[in-house]
Amino acid sequence: MTRMTRFLVAQVLRVSALAVFLGLGTLPLAAQEKDGFRFSDDAWLSGRSIVYAGDDLDDLFAMGDRVTDSGSLSGSAYLMARNVSVTGTIAVNLYAAGNNVELRAPVAGDAFLMGSDVTVAGPVNGDVRAGGSYVEIAAPVGESALIGADSIYLNGAITGDAGFAANEIEFGPDARVDGVLHLYGSAVEALDVPESVAPAERIQRHTDSEWGGLMADGPTTRPSIGARLLNLLQSVAIIGVLTSILAAIAPDFMAAIRARALESPVRAAWLGFLTLSAAIGSVVILALTGFGMILIPVSLVVTVVIGLLGFLIGTYVLGVGVARWIGRDWPDSLGDRIIAAFIGALSIVVLGLMPLVGWLATLVLALWGAGGLIVRWVSPGFYTEVR
Repeated sequence: MTRMTRFLVAQVLRVSALAVFLGLGTLPLAAQEKDGFRFSDDAWLSGRSIVYAGDDLDDLFAMGDRVTDSGSLSGSAYLMARNVSVTGTIAVNLYAAGNNVELRAPVAGDAFLMGSDVTVAGPVNGDVRAGGSYVEIAAPVGESALIGADSIYLNGAITGDAGFAANEIEFGPDARVDGVLHLYGSAVEALDVPESVAPAERIQRHTDSEWGGLMADGPTTRPSIGARLLNLLQSVAIIGVLTSILAAIAPDFMAAIRARALESPVRAAWLGFLTLSAAIGSVVILALTGFGMILIPVSLVVTVVIGLLGFLIGTYVLGVGVARWIGRDWPDSLGDRIIAAFIGALSIVVLGLMPLVGWLATLVLALWGAGGLIVRWVSPGFYTEVR
């Protein structure tokens, strides 16, 4: 796997995690308001067309066919849609993915963007990380910019370093890189960079194989024991937080899934396997139809969301089981659910460290959780007699 491929995979994983956050707002029984689920100063919104124009939110999680954020956020925005438009100020970070992603307002922190067409027309005080087919930077970037695309157009000032990996790179009249300009690609040797963008002594040209993407500055030596332990703790924290959110916003739904999955664990795992197999197989069928190829991204997102939800559900159920084994009662409060979530996260991380069988046990747990979700959500029947 090339470094550029690893960068794109990392972007896909980032979007997958984003999909889990956004998918929480669509869970049955989770929404408490007409426009979605709200907790404290945060909101999870989903629908065909989402428009937020207020100023009362900290973090916004939104998913739909079209998402427009024209309000003012005191925190971060996590957005996924076919068309994403940001015209309101964001006080922390922006995470956005879609077919068309447009940023036309200030972001005080960092911007992580992925789409077919990505436009940055609003100033970003922090870093910009973007991937897509066409990426345009037409506003100031306060720190560094790392872009992977087929075509890149720069018409803004980048205060820090810039890393561009593309087949085509164009510079507008206002383009400028104050740091080191790193160019990656087979055609960069022949690319003419104007002196106004960056002088020759601050330009470094690299081949495709040298592209490191988000891991460009990562260690090349074997990590120390302390670094490994830190990575494990980070994994536990991420899984625990995601599982806690899921258990907090849909406690009854999670309890019902746990009961149905434990009632018939083999059936749940089998249904999880069938569901994910069907979702993955639908990609091939849609590709064969020709016109159905436009729905392939939907199938991929559905597969990722079901798989990740199944993993989180399985983690939670495992945590409840371990908690019961060590003498705790069934979780009936938010604190108990959070404790069970983190017990499950620690258990699944430790389980994953087991040689040979660790990854298999993790896979089975994810399939079992996905099957429990389907059993509770759809209630399929086998060998049903129709009279």
